[in-house]
Amino acid sequence: MKKYILFFLFLSVGHGQQIVTQPITDDEALAQVIAASTQELLLVTDVFRNEAVSDAVKDALTKRGVAVYVLAPRDLVTDLSSYFGTLARAGAVIHTQEATGAFLVVDRKYVVQGSMLGSLPETQAATPTMLIASTEYADQLAGLFIDAFEGGEAWTYEPQ
Repeated sequence: MKKYILFFLFLSVGHGQQIVTQPITDDEALAQVIAASTQELLLVTDVFRNEAVSDAVKDALTKRGVAVYVLAPRDLVTDLSSYFGTLARAGAVIHTQEATGAFLVVDRKYVVQGSMLGSLPETQAATPTMLIASTEYADQLAGLFIDAFEGGEAWTYEPQ
């Protein structure tokens, strides 16, 4: 099984494109980034227990018709305390693959990277969450996401 996601930290952006980064310090700011999406959200996360993020992604999917694709480890996607099932019931396409890390590509323009994407508020300080404005970086991560997603296994929500 290929582990593409581990490489995202080592990507470099060339061609002199300026990269703008900004810390995301709370769930509301992260929800605003997700609310700005108009076409596509590509989410990679090991855990998904942040209700505010889940609600924002679900709203993008159900209220604005944004396509949502999720890549997560099989053993964690079935965790009853996670919101993966909520997204699947709302229509998100979820594939499982052994992936490590947390990032969200928004409309291939922005990347959100950090622990706030999936974790509970008390554990979010572990890895700072950043908004990175770079279409080139977003495209690179989207390419890695697509490769891993296509190599993953489709997951269907089955209530327990």
